[in-house]
Amino acid sequence: MNRISGWVGAVALFFVSSCAAGDGVERPPEGTDFVKVSNGGAFSGGRETTIFFANDVALTHGESPFGEKRRDTWVALQPGSYARLRAVAKRDLPAVARNATREVCNDYGGDLVSVSPPVGGLDRVSATCPDKGILALQKAIATAAAE
Repeated sequence: MNRISGWVGAVALFFVSSCAAGDGVERPPEGTDFVKVSNGGAFSGGRETTIFFANDVALTHGESPFGEKRRDTWVALQPGSYARLRAVAKRDLPAVARNATREVCNDYGGDLVSVSPPVGGLDRVSATCPDKGILALQKAIATAAAE
């Protein structure tokens, strides 16, 4: 999971330094708007998924290699974080989707940015090979969440 270590570390540091403990975080109601960022899932690799919700909370879910579940972590974001990261997704998702790689790499796993409601008719962009545009979009979303 080396490809995401930089932005994951930045987001983790932000969460540890400025967010409420997971037990006191208000869960979003069903159907709340979200931006989802996910990486990993190669043959024996784990998967890390963070879902940023419109009520300025985030859920990070990870699975270790071979699908063994790790603990879900809920955190409160700074007020306005979702609006900032949603603006990044709205601005960049259409162009990233137009230019995303269509190759298939069986040993890579997958990278994903998913949004609800859709942006410009798009609800996701994903790739199973390294895609600089998707990885840059993920980093920009994480940076916006941490501002």
